[in-house]
Amino acid sequence: MTLKANGLEYEEMLDSIKLYLPPKRINFAVNGRSVPHREPYRTIKASLPTEIQWYDGVMTTSIRKTDVHIHNPFAKIVLTPTVSDDYHGWLYEMGLPICEIDCPYSIDVQQKVPMSLDRDKVSQKYLQKIFAITLNEVHKEIHPDRSSDSWIREAMGSKRISTDAVKSIVKSRYGNKVIVAVPGDKIGVDKAISSGYRVLYGSELSSQVWANVRKAEAIQSSSVAFPTTFADDIKPAEIDDNMRKVALLAKKIALRHFDKKIAVEFLEWSGCAAQYDSRSSNLRNGTLTFNVKQLGKQFFNPPFNARTIDLILHELAHEKGMHVEASYHQCLSKMAGDLITLAIKEPEFFTKLEE
Repeated sequence: MTLKANGLEYEEMLDSIKLYLPPKRINFAVNGRSVPHREPYRTIKASLPTEIQWYDGVMTTSIRKTDVHIHNPFAKIVLTPTVSDDYHGWLYEMGLPICEIDCPYSIDVQQKVPMSLDRDKVSQKYLQKIFAITLNEVHKEIHPDRSSDSWIREAMGSKRISTDAVKSIVKSRYGNKVIVAVPGDKIGVDKAISSGYRVLYGSELSSQVWANVRKAEAIQSSSVAFPTTFADDIKPAEIDDNMRKVALLAKKIALRHFDKKIAVEFLEWSGCAAQYDSRSSNLRNGTLTFNVKQLGKQFFNPPFNARTIDLILHELAHEKGMHVEASYHQCLSKMAGDLITLAIKEPEFFTKLEE
């Protein structure tokens, strides 16, 4: 092919022709310079909408299976983070460029692509299908810093996205420690945050993406990952003198700081080391429970030590809030300050642990 036109249109036409993806065994040259065949990075089969012209000239849309060639001109951007986001692949129809796409891969569909009347763009719905089948193929190579790119977010909302791709992108984007907040599960969410988990809320993803995440079971809910009920194997623990003194110390601290007479229990179950329930009943004004199965009896020996004080204050501060609330931390620091002053002025508060 030899081009002799001049001016801006000529340059644009020349740039466009250089983008062509000539098939094998075709000697294609522009102004004497050969444009070589480029082998696709990946080739996949996919059923996609296409246009068919009948004998009477009427165009109809149908779904047909075809090869889709994935080219990877921006491999370094896909596999490693980059400061610049100035990259665009192209959508092709049998080697002919249609339009730029916001994706580092170029996609060559080996059948007629449904386009606008001007044949210069495709619908967003069609692009979403293209992005989804591409992500299904390349999800393992996406760098974490690129896992929230717009084309990936679009693909994650498609019905064509695979469960493997969903799980891979969720892990790449959020890591292993991520949960979905269940409305009303304040305790479970609090435990998750205090354990270093990223908590996702409903507004952070579209309804289509959430549907795919749930289908793939890619993220646990807060109530499943951090249940707030006791295990079925709960049983009372054998109490020694050191444990009784720890219980008395906890009661004295609660009475002094909250003016509450709490109950203290020692149990064994498969769960957290301790918990505090601030709810009042006819018999008690809150309950602090130690899990002897997790702590071991040596934890309470001697009864007045840094470990027991730490755990007592950590749990009793829940009287004012959860781990992620400022009121919890304010209560914790206030109790610590008061107890330090108390230890200096009234050391017998800690040594006289008697009923």
